[in-house]
Amino acid sequence: MPIVHFVNNKSQTAGGMKTVLGYVSQEKKTVREDRKYVTGINCSPQSSYEEMMLTKRLYNKTGGRLYYHLVQSFPKGYDISPELAHRIACEFAEKAFGKYECVVATHIDREHIHSHIVFNSVSFQDGRKYHSNLDSVKELMELSDEICAAHGVSTLDSPDDKLVQKKKVTKMSDREYRVRQKGQSWKDGLEFAITSCMKVAKSRKQFCFLMKHNFGYDVRWEDNRKYITYTTPTGYRCRDKRLHDDKFLKEAMENEFRIRIGELQATGVTGWEPERRYYQRHIEMQIGADIVSGLADLATIIDNSPTDPEELERYIDSVRAVQNAGVVIGFVVEAIKLLSEQLEEMNAGMEDELDNDEGEVMSMI
Repeated sequence: MPIVHFVNNKSQTAGGMKTVLGYVSQEKKTVREDRKYVTGINCSPQSSYEEMMLTKRLYNKTGGRLYYHLVQSFPKGYDISPELAHRIACEFAEKAFGKYECVVATHIDREHIHSHIVFNSVSFQDGRKYHSNLDSVKELMELSDEICAAHGVSTLDSPDDKLVQKKKVTKMSDREYRVRQKGQSWKDGLEFAITSCMKVAKSRKQFCFLMKHNFGYDVRWEDNRKYITYTTPTGYRCRDKRLHDDKFLKEAMENEFRIRIGELQATGVTGWEPERRYYQRHIEMQIGADIVSGLADLATIIDNSPTDPEELERYIDSVRAVQNAGVVIGFVVEAIKLLSEQLEEMNAGMEDELDNDEGEVMSMI
């Protein structure tokens, strides 16, 4: 019953990619009885870095996210041989990432056998970049389970079991269900208002303002209180746990805002992923309009930049599009330069980070 987990490598640079490839291929982690469990898919493991960079230069895509790194991990003490674990990982990589150069390295130096898969973000076949989201992660989990089942390895019942925890919200009563069916539930209106505000709010303070200004709801959201309490325009009070989705809980919403302001990496599931994509598009369009109208300056552009490498790359493209449209302003050129440097500097101590991520994967099992 392996799990599939993307590693959030912050160092999306050529040096960072080379470090990761070197880390996962270490002999002390991958060799047993003179056999090294490292395989190249569409490349040679020894020259994988050079081949990946050659593909990027060929299609002129040497910036942004350079590579992806995921781990397929079996539970501590699970009875599987290194040979079978490596065979499953290689088959998984071939089927999932057949258009990309990949390195598959099975680590056998821990109590839980696990395989690292590092692959180029740019396809050697057509030059298209790979993009990951919640749906693609579920599809990868399903593919992993399918391959494991074919090899007689047990799996979890559903990929969702690996992503979400038991719901903490209150179950909907029969009476409330009937009211909702008739379209008479005031909670529907509250949930609609919350979702609408989450499409454009960057912070808790902004969210509370929008709820009051746009919909007339008062929001009591305090650090020392366990729940968020809403008061409707007609006087009904409702705690977040009385709504019927975990994404409305205080913890999920606080994590979402931490992601939006850059305090938390977007690796977990908050339930607000669709609204976050809408929010980012809203910011990109607003920045372009503000530049043209003269309302934006250098600080505004930098302050509104996302912290996820892929989103930052798209953000830079949106600012560059304004420049390409003929709006030649000095601070726009400077902003593009600074943002591009920021994109290159999203790095950290790679080996410590990778070891920590392996420990996190083990704790999830």
